[in-house]
Amino acid sequence: MIDLDRMTREEIDWASQHIPGVSLMLSLRPSHRTKGPSEPERAKPAKQRGEPNALELDFKSHCTVDLEYEAITFHLMPGCSYTPDWVLPRGFTPTFIEVKSDSTNPTIKSRYAASIVKLKICAKTYECMPFYLARKDAEGKWKLYPVTSQGISRKPREVLWLN
Repeated sequence: MIDLDRMTREEIDWASQHIPGVSLMLSLRPSHRTKGPSEPERAKPAKQRGEPNALELDFKSHCTVDLEYEAITFHLMPGCSYTPDWVLPRGFTPTFIEVKSDSTNPTIKSRYAASIVKLKICAKTYECMPFYLARKDAEGKWKLYPVTSQGISRKPREVLWLN
């Protein structure tokens, strides 16, 4: 079950357009009804798969362990999949990391919301596996925020392999 109360407006908008059943759940909750623009703004095409962007490369450069880029794809439902940016293949349980910036650019925010919704769904579906959101803080240091079935933690987790 998707917890709409823990989602941002952008995440709810994306989910209602791309995940079957969410629009029905939204119609049952008057507080989430909104009128959107008649024609959505089109985002530019995403980069090619298999190539980390500058932010993802910067994150990897601060890690002291080997990470695999886009090594696994979760098929959440027909037509909807999620590929974490980095996988830390340690022991029996791999760790999945999504790297994001805090951008105010509407095009980037749209893609950001989509991947955050999918990240939360994966964390809820695969509760036995650790999922993290990686962001830079105000000082430019990377922080890892645990993502669980309850949502994204506001408190970063300290790990020895990230400096």
